[in-house]
Amino acid sequence: MAGRFNPKKAGNWKAKVAYEIFGETSGAATFVIADGKMEVVEGKDPEASAVVKMTDIALRKLIEGKIDALTGMNMGMIQVEGSEADVAMFGESLG
Repeated sequence: MAGRFNPKKAGNWKAKVAYEIFGETSGAATFVIADGKMEVVEGKDPEASAVVKMTDIALRKLIEGKIDALTGMNMGMIQVEGSEADVAMFGESLG
């Protein structure tokens, strides 16, 4: 994801967006966005403005393009805690 980050789209936006993946392949990472840069840090930062939770199966479907994030949320496969605006901006900064 770091290779897809678009600093122009991120602008002056600052956030910490954490992802928690559950299942056979589980783990957590926090994407720290500040000063037009993105850093990926292992683990869930307790100060994250948003936490996105999903199973490894849901993540695989997202990567393969079988579902999009909105569909995954509507189906209950993806849950967001905290700032949905930061999650949306995170997606925009990767596009």
